[in-house]
Formats: sequence, C-alpha cells, structure tokens
Amino acid sequence: MMEIKGACNTARIFTENCDSATIAQVKNLMDQPSVEGLKVRIMPDCHESAPHGAGRLMSRSEARSSISMKDYRESMEGIFTTCVSKGTIDESPMAYKPAAEIIANIEPTAQIISQIKPICNYKAGGDD
Repeated sequence: MMEIKGACNTARIFTENCDSATIAQVKNLMDQPSVEGLKVRIMPDCHESAPHGAGRLMSRSEARSSISMKDYRESMEGIFTTCVSKGTIDESPMAYKPAAEIIANIEPTAQIISQIKPICNYKAGGDD
C-alpha cells in the first residue's frame, strides 16, 4: 500500500506499483479542499475486466451533442464527484449500455463474480 499526502488530505492506494503520472494526479486531488476530511482509498486499475470498452452506447461527439447537463447531474446523484462538467459529459452514464445488457452479452465467455456500484468518481476533464 502507498500513501500520497497532499495539502488537504492523504490517499491510500492499494498497490505498490504506481507510475509517476498517476501519483501526480492523486497528489493534485489531495491538494483540493473538496477532499478534506474524507477517507480517500484508491484501488488498482481494474481495466483488465472482461467488458472494458464494450459498453459504449454512443460516440463521444454524439454524447456531447445529445446529453443535457441537467440529465448528467441527475444521473450522478448519490455518487461523490467534482467532475460533472461539459468537459466530461461524454463519459456520463447515459453514454453507456445498461449493465444488464453487457452482462447478458458476455456471460457465455465470462463468469460474473461480482458487480460494483460506484460511490466516488474522479476524472480529468475540461475546466468548465
């Protein structure tokens, strides 16, 4: 496990193998007043999962032109995030297929062990 300290908080990352760009991004996050007092825990990259990349429903440009900020904000209710903006609207939940559809498509080739529900979301995006 690694700890990365910033001006406002410390993050625990549950790996010993972390590249410098990731460390810098987490340090930047820990410097933000919005994370003060929170327990910040970061799991290793999970992109080795079977459905990664299989779930996009619309292109990034289609998402930017068809999803409203109101709908995007509402879809993220209950998930801690400081990243809901026009710069990340192409990553909104509506740009992706429903989980049940992805599961139905991959079940013949993959065993579903568990399904996680996001409680926190952080991503780089525009400053708007």
